[in-house]
Amino acid sequence: MGGKSTDSNGDSHKYGESLRYDPDFNGPIRNRSCTDVICFAIFITFIILWIILSILAFRYGNPEMLAFPTDSEGNVCGEGQFKDKPYLYFFDLTKCARPDVVFGCPTPQVCVNKCPSKTVVNINSDILDKTLEIANSTNPENIICRYHVDKKKKMKDLIEMEECAEIIFASDPLMGRCIPFLQAIQQLNKTKADEPLVQNMTKGAEFIGKLSDLKNIGEKLFADFKLSWPVILIGLLIAMLVSLLWIIIMRWVAWIMVWLSIFLFVGLLAVGCWYSFDRYIYLKNHPDEAKEPKLELSFKKSTLESYKHSKNTWLAFGIITGVILVILLLLILFLRNRIRLAIALIQESSKAVGSIMSSLFFPLIPFVLQLGVIAFWLAIALHLSSANFPKHYAIVPPSCNASCPSIKNFDRCTVEEFNRTCKSNCPKADCNFLKYDEHNVVTVGQIYNLFGLFWGLFFVTGLGEMVLAGAFATWYWAFDKRNVPTFVITASFCRTFRYHLGSLAFGSLLIAIVRMIRVLLEYIDRKLKEYSDNTISKALMCCLKCCFWCLEKFIKFINRNAYIMIAIYGKNFCVSAKNAFFLLMRNIARVVVLDKVTDFLLFIGKMTVVAGVGVLSFVYFNGAIPVDYIKDHTPALNYPVVPVLVIIVGSYAIASCFFSVYSMAVDTLFLCFLEDCEMNDGSQEKPYRMSKNLMKILGKKNKLVDPKTE
Repeated sequence: MGGKSTDSNGDSHKYGESLRYDPDFNGPIRNRSCTDVICFAIFITFIILWIILSILAFRYGNPEMLAFPTDSEGNVCGEGQFKDKPYLYFFDLTKCARPDVVFGCPTPQVCVNKCPSKTVVNINSDILDKTLEIANSTNPENIICRYHVDKKKKMKDLIEMEECAEIIFASDPLMGRCIPFLQAIQQLNKTKADEPLVQNMTKGAEFIGKLSDLKNIGEKLFADFKLSWPVILIGLLIAMLVSLLWIIIMRWVAWIMVWLSIFLFVGLLAVGCWYSFDRYIYLKNHPDEAKEPKLELSFKKSTLESYKHSKNTWLAFGIITGVILVILLLLILFLRNRIRLAIALIQESSKAVGSIMSSLFFPLIPFVLQLGVIAFWLAIALHLSSANFPKHYAIVPPSCNASCPSIKNFDRCTVEEFNRTCKSNCPKADCNFLKYDEHNVVTVGQIYNLFGLFWGLFFVTGLGEMVLAGAFATWYWAFDKRNVPTFVITASFCRTFRYHLGSLAFGSLLIAIVRMIRVLLEYIDRKLKEYSDNTISKALMCCLKCCFWCLEKFIKFINRNAYIMIAIYGKNFCVSAKNAFFLLMRNIARVVVLDKVTDFLLFIGKMTVVAGVGVLSFVYFNGAIPVDYIKDHTPALNYPVVPVLVIIVGSYAIASCFFSVYSMAVDTLFLCFLEDCEMNDGSQEKPYRMSKNLMKILGKKNKLVDPKTE
């Protein structure tokens, strides 16, 4: 970064000396060499091993095992020899809902070609004394048995040994499982209340009802999305256009747009606060219209409606928006003088973004690359999850203890050996499939794959930041802005790709390691909660998670500024990180009051776009727009809040994409601005490169100003 000059200031020596003027410096240097080559070699080696892992996972894994249900013997319904039997039927589904069940579902499960359409009570029928072969020939739809049963045996014996289902319930498929109709169970209970199995099924009616509710909710959500997807797309398109228009307009009237965004956000919060308290007062004065929901997490329409008509809901919304509004007003009041300088920096960034319009669309490239990394990770994770070994457990009723003395309930077992040593002596005993158990090699592969996800995502993020930093730095240091290359983004990308992939690998590796430690801490914390309730361990884990969260944020901050310095000077990661950190520490007051205020203003602008689109979508889906044509074409939805939430989340992602470019421009120009203040003094030999507006606010000026600087 050029030579150094002597400075008598103690802090200056503590964090390095101020930069010295370099007459040959005119932006990102061209003569540079490859940086952090060893890290790049490690990264390439990691990628090669990751590809090898993917080949092995694709070879030995079968993700369809995860998509389709598995029967008691570990066979995948809808695959292989069971291709024509895609549904799983439970002999007694209520056993799966018992609170003491921890080892899977202790009831026979078989693959069937379709779920039963009617309820049949075999224990009261005239087929009990018939053999399976005869009973199956007369009415096969009334019989569901395991695959390899002796057809010469009587149905009575097969039902007693749980080889055939005692009662067949009319069912409906849900995620490949046959779930009994709740009405069928209740109807059977009225006529067969003396049957023990029916009583057990009645106890499980609530569980089945919840499954049915889940299915109904899913169907309603699907129907809502089917009706509202055009409006959702229009809402996201509006968010994109508003974000783009906001950034373009800020090039000319940044100070108006910033203050407008502040006032609009304050106004939206004020309206939200007023509306919430207005609804609270109304419901308080009209108790006949108020509803108090049960304190439970439920997505039933009736429950959601009760929250909407609860005065406590609106009171909570009013308090939350009121607190945020007060905090925001206090921040604006105390930072009003600093906001002027931040607006000047935003104006400068607006000019840079406006001069390099391609920067607004460049984030699409890192976005697509990140999607590719996520897709690659997900494909490997799914294949690894299915590249496991079937795990079976023993079901030994008390009546079989004498016949199987060496086998206890829920012991691990293999089907062949269990059938030979235990089931042959006691037919009621069974060796049921539980899950596909992970081998240690698979576990290591999943950890490696997860680390690859983190490293890959942070690498791509760093690539986007460094490319934009190189382009914006080129713009700032150009004395005549008309001399900025037309394809400055392309030039910065080629420079980064050719020389600095190793530095990107280094920086992203640091964040990936910290993120992996955080994931490990979350895993340990979850295990501790399962097996202990120690207050000290909870406090220790909380402190560790907080510390590593702060460490990750700090490393991301250092990385971002290091990438800017690498893009400008072409030094390796460690040198660039040190120089960036020292430069910021020498100007710590400006960092706190300027850079962070600028980030705050950009956040306000982003939230204004999101809040505006969110309010518009909320008003539309609730039919509150006073236009007959719009009201007539508003879809009637079961859950109007769901598409609103989708639009809000999507709008936030879109606005973040556009404003991230702006944020990178601000951070890059801020570092360049600090260097400009240290290297130059406004003389004819060392003129400032900053704009006249910035110089005016800072009380600086060039003795001889070239009109082309603007």
